[in-house]
Amino acid sequence: MKLRRLLLTTTITLLATTGCTPPPPGKANSGPSAPAAGQSPSGPSAKEELLAALRKTHAAAYTFKVQADLPDSKHGKASGAFDPKRVLYSVTTKESGGKDPDSGQRVVVGKDSFTRGDSNDEWVHLDLRRIKPTNTLESFDMKDPTGLAKFASSIESVERTGPNTFRGEFTAMQTGDPFVPIGTPSIIVFSFGTSDFTATTDGKGWVTSVAVELKDEKATLKMTTTLGSHGKPTGIAKPKHYGEAADFYYD
Repeated sequence: MKLRRLLLTTTITLLATTGCTPPPPGKANSGPSAPAAGQSPSGPSAKEELLAALRKTHAAAYTFKVQADLPDSKHGKASGAFDPKRVLYSVTTKESGGKDPDSGQRVVVGKDSFTRGDSNDEWVHLDLRRIKPTNTLESFDMKDPTGLAKFASSIESVERTGPNTFRGEFTAMQTGDPFVPIGTPSIIVFSFGTSDFTATTDGKGWVTSVAVELKDEKATLKMTTTLGSHGKPTGIAKPKHYGEAADFYYD
């Protein structure tokens, strides 16, 4: 039993040029320049503030919901929860539109993964300790299952648009790793250059939403992740009834 992946395939090539015009002769700068976008006269910059919020959120339990446009007029959504301290994760995904709509569920408790196609299917248990690192389809990174850490490392620039709102650019593809770092590991992108994002936090310094935009040949694809219940118990538990995965999954 495999949790089928939602493939978000794009070919992005972003080219940007900027120029500088020197001041007219005899017109020197007469005073200190204003703070650049994303910076404040005192305190952390916009990027530092957002990165701190991402790190704080990634280190605590939270729930998430994802809405994503997919190529060919398809749509994907996911919802679940993650608790890094107790090593718990759950996600339900659904792809609609197109000829082959699909859905799937996964629950991870420590080193045990349980998957099924929908609520009518039997859960199938997979021992993650037996999965080889080269098995990219079945291996699972519980250190960053929703991609917040990867997203934080991919951010190139940030500016504030309000007291708790930000916008900026991130690199969707890093070191050859095709992955959009928000949502779930099953949303993948092949892209080049930088892409736009917006983010919001709350008064307690938690990240509450991240929205990214990616362009394919036909349309602008948007993906929005909302996060909540920060620091609260997730209620995740392994299924009561399940079967065992076939041996070939461990080959």
